[in-house]
Amino acid sequence: MEPVLLPPDLKIAESVDKEHGRIEIRRIAVSAEVIPHLAWPGAAQVARIERIREIGGKASTETAYTVTSLTAAEAGPERLLEGPQVIMLTFYVIETEGSAERDRLLADAAGHSARDKRRYPPP
Repeated sequence: MEPVLLPPDLKIAESVDKEHGRIEIRRIAVSAEVIPHLAWPGAAQVARIERIREIGGKASTETAYTVTSLTAAEAGPERLLEGPQVIMLTFYVIETEGSAERDRLLADAAGHSARDKRRYPPP
């Protein structure tokens, strides 16, 4: 079996929520290694988000991928995982199939990003 090569800048975070009779574990892996190979203007990082939910003894797993214009200095994995709703909106955009819906959501997110940078300045 060949060894798995991980990006040298890979950063990982995890959160666990136990509320409303459910357990939700969220894990994120973030890297900028692939950005030079993407034809996505303004892209700064890519992320893989895994959500594991257990409700009433039944577990489900969901995996989503996202691209963000926030750099690692502006938003590390913890912020992307726990950050404001506008960051979470990008997860939905990647999973949405219709291009018109994606364009509308991206335009909406772009309008929010300037306000969010004022509200949540980089550390």
